[in-house]
Amino acid sequence: MEKRAAAYDVLDAVSELIVYQTLDGEIVWANRAASQSLSRPGGRLVGRRCHQVWGGREERCPGCPAHRTLRTHESARALVSLPGNVHRDVQIIPDHDRDGDLVGLLAIADEGDVGRHRCRDIDAVGLQRSIVQSGRIWLSVLDADGNVVLWNRGAADISGYDEEEVLGHARVWNWLCTDPGDRERLQRLTARILHPGQDSGECETFICTANGEERVMAWHARPLTGRTGPSGSVILGWDITRQKEQENRLRFLRFHDVLTGLYNRMFFEEELDRLDVGRQLPISIIMADVNGLKLVNDSLGYRRGDELLRQTADLLRENLRAEDIVARWGGDEFAILLPKTSREQAERICRRIRRESAQYVYEDGIPVSLSLGAAKKSRPDQSILRVVREAEERMYMYKLTEDSSVRSAILRALVRSLGAKSHETEEHLRRLKDMALAVGRQIDLPSMQLHRLALLASLHDIGKISLPEQLLVKEGELTGQEWQLIKEHAEIGYRMASSTEEFADVAEEILHHHERWDGRGYPGGLAGEEIPLLSRIIAVVDAYDAMRSCRPYSISRSSAEALAELRRCAGSQFDPEIVEVFAALIEGGEISWGGAEGAEDVAHS
Repeated sequence: MEKRAAAYDVLDAVSELIVYQTLDGEIVWANRAASQSLSRPGGRLVGRRCHQVWGGREERCPGCPAHRTLRTHESARALVSLPGNVHRDVQIIPDHDRDGDLVGLLAIADEGDVGRHRCRDIDAVGLQRSIVQSGRIWLSVLDADGNVVLWNRGAADISGYDEEEVLGHARVWNWLCTDPGDRERLQRLTARILHPGQDSGECETFICTANGEERVMAWHARPLTGRTGPSGSVILGWDITRQKEQENRLRFLRFHDVLTGLYNRMFFEEELDRLDVGRQLPISIIMADVNGLKLVNDSLGYRRGDELLRQTADLLRENLRAEDIVARWGGDEFAILLPKTSREQAERICRRIRRESAQYVYEDGIPVSLSLGAAKKSRPDQSILRVVREAEERMYMYKLTEDSSVRSAILRALVRSLGAKSHETEEHLRRLKDMALAVGRQIDLPSMQLHRLALLASLHDIGKISLPEQLLVKEGELTGQEWQLIKEHAEIGYRMASSTEEFADVAEEILHHHERWDGRGYPGGLAGEEIPLLSRIIAVVDAYDAMRSCRPYSISRSSAEALAELRRCAGSQFDPEIVEVFAALIEGGEISWGGAEGAEDVAHS
């Protein structure tokens, strides 16, 4: 109780107005300066509502900082107008208990015309939960030599140093402020307020707590005045680490792309304006576009596409100078700002990026490829936005020649990857191709159709690359949900092939190779000759190869058994004419089948 009373006397000695209020705005304690300045003549301060005291009104004040603190649990500040045209800078500090729950609010305002009489309305409960006892608000008192004479629970809880460790000496500030600059800043603050004419001071510093944790503190210091003048200093502090982290994150989000960590378009455009001056000429711009990103998104999912964008961002960082500015322009595009850089230098940077990207291989053997275009501003009268457009145009011209081949390379890599995680092996695909071409020649398909049929044999199940590996090799019957996932692969394969000029010719056939002759297939429910002819051929030879193969979920069948099953399903699942042509080729020895591996059994077809 003596320590509490001593701390109360300290708060009464400062000239700031200090008020403690409950969460619903009731004032339960006030220091002498607040009681003298805010109480009406003959009235009480304790027990009244904050808006009655600060604003002289019966409802919440507009722009109330206490309301903001209740909402955010963070400190808030506002200029408050009091009756009589008096203005005060009021800071609201949240008071939390040991469990982190908000239990009250502390209001600190700059001093005004303080009277001479002492407030007698001291609320014991309010005092107990006031700043003196707060576990979140730091209060320490130093004598004229900087030695600690009072150390409240908040100072102990935040710093990790107990009162017994610090009373009577000043070395705690050396422990807390490990950075010499922070230590000097705080020492200068406490020394300055002891000089005549200096009544307060503020600063922010990092501290290192007793357990090695780094925190950010906001300090407010006031002189402690004795009979002969300043006899020490009162230091109030509050932990603003979380607030600073949020501010830093908001600052980061304002100017950075969250996915890649690069600058965003808004920052890039602001830098364009800032650097668009004569002394930065020549200024070069490089625009970059990731080739094949849509295909990766469609086949492997957006998470894998996002990882490709992150790898591209790393590639650009590693191949640019410290003074260059690289930003995500949007989607799959990046922009690079090169101050004091000629077009020739920019082109060398482009060549270096292309060379290095050739060494980057994404998962499943997918190449990382960029289309790049560069343009230069060399005269002050040139429009910098026109230079950006020129770089974009050159990038798109390059993309027209590169993107198709990159997408083809990606699809080939995906076919190889599918073989590694399923039964779509190269041997299986070779057998499908040979059998399908034999059927195609037998029915006199033209050479262009035969070329498409061979391509379809290689790509018909490419959409399965998006399915989980454990589903592709699962033993036993599929669940309803798993079957729905399996059925999606035809549409995914269609989108993948459609995005590539080289494979777009077989996109429709990929989409419909699981349709049934009786119209009960998927995804379109086509029937009979509505189903593309090449899709009907692949359906027959794929089913035969699956039945002949040995799988975890099925045993292999003889050729006679497999042909009998095809004939049984002719007219319902398969085109009956294609079945008879294929069966005749097998039985006549014009198609020979060999190997123990293949595609999928009829149930999975």
